[in-house]
Amino acid sequence: MVCYGVDALFQSALKWVKPLSPVIGWNKGDEFKQISPCTRLGLINMPADWCMNLPLLSAPSAEEPGKISSLDPGKIKLAGR
Repeated sequence: MVCYGVDALFQSALKWVKPLSPVIGWNKGDEFKQISPCTRLGLINMPADWCMNLPLLSAPSAEEPGKISSLDPGKIKLAGR
């Protein structure tokens, strides 16, 4: 899915994504308004709007990819709390 702008559609689309999933690209406007929704939902934001070799970096490896289990951000224990 491609989304541009920090609005209700952007907020709604992020809620469909499982925690620890990457959000690739960059958005317009205030950086905090772009990044904080991703962070709060446990998503990884990768600013790749100027990444000219992204297709090469996305090419499959000859090795089998490692497994990453999902993570519930609500269960993270903060130090000192």
